[in-house]
Amino acid sequence: MFPTVLQGEGLRLRLLTVADAPALYAFVSKPEVYEPTSSDGWTLESLEQWARDNVAGAAAGKWCRYGIVLPASDAPIGSIGLFNIDLRNHRCEIGYDLSPDYWGKGVMTRAARPLLAWAFGDGGFNRVEATVMQGNDPSERVLERLGFKREALLREYKFVRGEYKDYSMWSLLASDHP
Repeated sequence: MFPTVLQGEGLRLRLLTVADAPALYAFVSKPEVYEPTSSDGWTLESLEQWARDNVAGAAAGKWCRYGIVLPASDAPIGSIGLFNIDLRNHRCEIGYDLSPDYWGKGVMTRAARPLLAWAFGDGGFNRVEATVMQGNDPSERVLERLGFKREALLREYKFVRGEYKDYSMWSLLASDHP
């Protein structure tokens, strides 16, 4: 179901594999990356298993995470993907993370565009959702730039590292997408 590679503006998205775990760990283990997410934190071993599951999940059409790769290197500087796939209702959720070295440079917006184009095109989705922990303003700005609409505040939506956290719900419809 999912393509193995998507081309973007000045970057490429490719299916994450076990070999990418060390590069991912270098940035997802940083508090500024995982604290505004629902992650409990990562170990190298848990990332390796997640990457193995990713390959199987993509092959089965259940979920997929891509490494964001710049032309100068094949090492991922971030990741982006689709999960919570609901084929009956033609919807899914987008998630992403990025090395702080690349924050504020438009990388995530450029990475999301080819993924969303695929989702609304060959992927056949009508709705792409995103949930964002309250306080993660940079993530909300990415969604706004992509045309997502904020729909709701989900009070105490997720139990994260020992406490309930509020999240905002965002969506982009095929009819909204350029």
